[in-house]
Amino acid sequence: MKAALTFIMIFSSSILLATPALSVGDKAPPLKVFKWIKEPAVQSYQTGKIYVLEFGATWCKPCIAAIPHLSDIAVTYREKVQVVSLFVKEFNNAPAGKPPVYVDRVGNFVSKKGEQIKYSVAVDNPDKQLETTWLEAAGKEGIPYSFVINGDGIIAWIGSNPHELRKVIDRLVSHSSEVILTNAPNRSASFSSGEDTLFMALFSKFTPHQMRNENSPFVTNYRWATPGSEYEKKQGTTIVTGESLRRLYYMAYGDTLFNYPLYIDPYKRIYPDTLKYPYQKRAYGKYWYRPLLDVKDSSVFEMDYNAIPNRFNYYLKVPKEKATAAYMRSLMQEDLKRYVGYVVTVETRDMPCWNMMVTPDAKKKLMSKQKGPNLVIEEPDGSNTFRNGEVRDILFQLEIGFGYSTRGMLVHHPECQPPFFDMTGIKGTIDYVYPKKYMDRIKEGFGTDHEITFDEYKELLQTIGIDLVKSTRKMKVVIVHDPEYVPAIGQ
Repeated sequence: MKAALTFIMIFSSSILLATPALSVGDKAPPLKVFKWIKEPAVQSYQTGKIYVLEFGATWCKPCIAAIPHLSDIAVTYREKVQVVSLFVKEFNNAPAGKPPVYVDRVGNFVSKKGEQIKYSVAVDNPDKQLETTWLEAAGKEGIPYSFVINGDGIIAWIGSNPHELRKVIDRLVSHSSEVILTNAPNRSASFSSGEDTLFMALFSKFTPHQMRNENSPFVTNYRWATPGSEYEKKQGTTIVTGESLRRLYYMAYGDTLFNYPLYIDPYKRIYPDTLKYPYQKRAYGKYWYRPLLDVKDSSVFEMDYNAIPNRFNYYLKVPKEKATAAYMRSLMQEDLKRYVGYVVTVETRDMPCWNMMVTPDAKKKLMSKQKGPNLVIEEPDGSNTFRNGEVRDILFQLEIGFGYSTRGMLVHHPECQPPFFDMTGIKGTIDYVYPKKYMDRIKEGFGTDHEITFDEYKELLQTIGIDLVKSTRKMKVVIVHDPEYVPAIGQ
């Protein structure tokens, strides 16, 4: 249940890689799991057989949404393809030497889903061997991710889009030894992007034979990357494949930091050191989450990831020594002006938000009574006790469960809530208890169409003394105007 409270923790808290890089075209590592929850098990890769290894977790909503797609592949190609779901990143507070608590959690999850899951399921080792040798080795920061292994035991494709996964399987069933390359800005274009190329910019339309890249929501320089890692290879480049103009404009004119709240490491229960790792700093609440359109015809900005129209590619390469995020963003701005033509202003406006408030008495009651580690304890009576936590733990729970960040950051979702801000004034750690009534509600609704509502969660927070008050806050807003727009002086 502790995992359910985090809702969707899609990104890991550490991006530095210590394991060797794993890429498309490499021999697939052995599949060493802790326990098979649902068989048939995979002891070794059989020649001629295709394997889909999907890495997910019980708390990951996109992983849950992928279940029907994976089951469809497993049933349609049962003679040629084996689908395996590998549960990783599960919270475990069992003492050393004791069985990990997540085994039962995953078992209950699979049992609850029943015949919806028509493929094999296994869980990671307590030392995170699967996560390390697959996800981290491939430079993948979160879940879900699928690795497709071809008939020769070679990694043929890595991605997170279940619709593209189906296209990959369709191709491999006929060509089981194929390796499907991804992340090219435009395969129809002919150009060199090798070490001899100093500067390059390419803006093109997305085409049917391309696969969408794992696009960053902001421009980053990757200067923090570990030597030899996949991230170091990205230094000096910005690659966007199959995205909307809205995403491109946000990357070019928004912040160069992730507009997403900082999150705690689910294993160590600590937050990343943003002084030691500056790239972990966040712009959450500083920029509105999507560009506003001041245009007569907005149709070119509307797109569907399952279709081709209004999807674009952008590729930028600069010398590493010049590759600051601000410099690459300035070049991207120039390219959008040249190739697309819209005028952009960045204005400061009063935008809606939620303030987390607390009374003096409640504040005093929340403050931790003694120092210790950040713990989440499942009590025998069904309640959850949080010891030496932080207010930002709750802020993250709110954003991940009800905010815009995990719903496709640049897509309008009227059911989502605007940013949350800590206005409690609490500087130290806090202790609090989520009552059984609400924990049962979260458990019963998790992964279904009847999940706990925002109003119910507000009521839950009131039981520990925290109120959510609707307010406004000045935020920077990226606004896209028609080409003939003339900005006022000062904009």
